[in-house]
Amino acid sequence: KSGVLTVEKKDVTLNMEEVTSIEGNVADATATVNGVAEGDEVNVIITYCKGAVALANKPTQEGAYTAIASIDERNYIADPVEAAFVITIIPSPAIVTNPDDLQITVVSEKGFDPYTELVITRSANNIKYVDDGKKIVDAYRLQLREDGKDVDPEDHVKVIMPIPDKLKDKDFELVNIDGDKEKYVDYKNDDGYVVFYTTTMGDFAFVQDMGITPAQPQKDTRRTMIYVAIIAGVVLFFILVIALVKRSRS
Repeated sequence: KSGVLTVEKKDVTLNMEEVTSIEGNVADATATVNGVAEGDEVNVIITYCKGAVALANKPTQEGAYTAIASIDERNYIADPVEAAFVITIIPSPAIVTNPDDLQITVVSEKGFDPYTELVITRSANNIKYVDDGKKIVDAYRLQLREDGKDVDPEDHVKVIMPIPDKLKDKDFELVNIDGDKEKYVDYKNDDGYVVFYTTTMGDFAFVQDMGITPAQPQKDTRRTMIYVAIIAGVVLFFILVIALVKRSRS
């Protein structure tokens, strides 16, 4: 006579830890099982859900989710437990501005790291500019910082900077100065602001032409004397030739 052997499953309990997420990086959900006989191992199944829909993978997109822990064992049974969590992603800012109200803005089409900050200091007294007949009217040092470290933009960024009052309605040049390296910056004058594009930060100086004629470089005196001597020699040679011709004819 055949029969069916029934094995009664033992009740155990599941305890689930809080699920944390930082900008889309979700920590693995974990759960512990209490009441299992010594030496037995119980496999815990973690399922991530959005609403009533089970997901194939751990989520990374912004939204509200639930992690559910359960077991599927021959000898044990437990009620599923769940932990709700929310993924919040801080959007990358496209614009960073200086907090000191200097009205300077840096714009990136690709966006900056969420923790990028723009640090600006006035630097006209701390940089050198050696072009004769010109002077620095005002200058700003622009720095992008992430985690306290200076970084350059990953791509071209647009900088919007107010024109100094002394230069409004006057001609001026904008120069990017890096130590002893100077690079003139193409800019657009837009209603009291300069607008330009750059891939580097550093010192940006407003430079005015003072109307002074730059000193001419000194000529090479030795070379000049050689040229004079050659010309004088040629002239003397022709004078002697002419004199000899006249003498022979006479």
